[in-house]
Amino acid sequence: MTVRNLVKSIQDIMRQDTGVDGDAQRISQLCWMFFLKIIDD
Repeated sequence: MTVRNLVKSIQDIMRQDTGVDGDAQRISQLCWMFFLKIIDD
C-alpha cells in the first residue's frame, strides 16, 4: 500500500467521524498521528 492510498483511506475513515469538523482539523490530526508513528518506530 502506497502512502497516498494509506492517507486516503485514513481520511475516508476520519470523514465518517462526527467529532472531526473540516479538512483543517483532519490534516492536523493526521500529521500528529504520523509524527507519533515515526517516533514509535
